[in-house]
Amino acid sequence: MKSTKIIFVIALLLVQFAHAQNKKLSYVAVQAFPISFHGSGDLGGIQIGVQHGSPIHKRWDLQTMLTTSMHHGKFEAEDRIFGFNFDASLREVTAGIQVGQSMAYRLLGRSDNHSLELSAGYLLRYQLQTVSQSVSRSTSIVGTDTYTQFSFRHDGPFPQLNLGYQVQIAYNYTTTKGWMMGTVIHFQNDTWGDVITGIGLRVGRAWEKRTK
Repeated sequence: MKSTKIIFVIALLLVQFAHAQNKKLSYVAVQAFPISFHGSGDLGGIQIGVQHGSPIHKRWDLQTMLTTSMHHGKFEAEDRIFGFNFDASLREVTAGIQVGQSMAYRLLGRSDNHSLELSAGYLLRYQLQTVSQSVSRSTSIVGTDTYTQFSFRHDGPFPQLNLGYQVQIAYNYTTTKGWMMGTVIHFQNDTWGDVITGIGLRVGRAWEKRTK
């Protein structure tokens, strides 16, 4: 009798586990990357977007996202005029908005509301930037005053419209009421060679997709 009860409990747990693994959850979430870098890491900033995910087959999801970003940096310089120091740095800014789609594979499925996913896809990015492809600096001295002069060159179009790719790995936890939260690591590159990386958070709402 005792062994029968044990077998029944094990079977019940296996059924619940299989159901959790096969949950088909759609979701809408906000992704925010307070730690984000543009290029080789000299331009820091933020990236934020909205993402929709929809299951298409067992462990596979189709993700669609709209994202915006802004990064900044500077070539530091200082002038000294009439005995006072002034910031003469050359400041650089990049800002853009992009749309994209990715295919996500759930590496750990969905068990006990946890999931780990790896996604990859394409993006189309509209971007404005003041970043120069080459910069040189010289200093002029007039009496006791110093003045900084920058010479720079822009090679790319302004504005830019670039096609690229993106890769993400994300961990999600979904509560029994459908609230979702998690962490995301992001990498992207485009035809102009603009690499953007980020570590951030994902917060959203999930619901089980009904199947006929």
